[in-house]
Amino acid sequence: MRKVFSLFLLLLLAFFTASSTVLAAPDDRPAHIVGHVRNSATGEFLPHVLVTVKGHHISVSTDVKGHYMLKNLPLGELEVEVDVPGFVPQTHKVTTTPDATLVSDFELVPQGVTLGDVVVSATRNVTKRRLAPTLVNVLDAKSLTTRKVRSSRRR
Repeated sequence: MRKVFSLFLLLLLAFFTASSTVLAAPDDRPAHIVGHVRNSATGEFLPHVLVTVKGHHISVSTDVKGHYMLKNLPLGELEVEVDVPGFVPQTHKVTTTPDATLVSDFELVPQGVTLGDVVVSATRNVTKRRLAPTLVNVLDAKSLTTRKVRSSRRR
């Protein structure tokens, strides 16, 4: 009986030693970053914007209200980047600590988007209408106003 009791105490001591080691190591607990992305000119939240942690393969898209949450991030200094077409890209430097949730909101400044020239070209061979692979009817505004349109549904 005495051996069983001493074995029980030994196991109990080992359990508390292991659990205190786990509790004493706060570096294993991840950090989180939350925030919003909004248009600085209108104040509207921007949905479906990609928020990326540079140097890591971690990214998330904002929801329809412009809110994002980056979970289980590595500890230390991180660069969070938002790059959206039509806005000036922004990067925030954030230092994460164990078991902390940080707030990082982005106010994006609109930027004009300049597109290059668009060239449309086509070639056409003479084809009789009835021989064309697809039947095409062309209606102008005059034919729509003079023609009576009937519903295909029967009442």
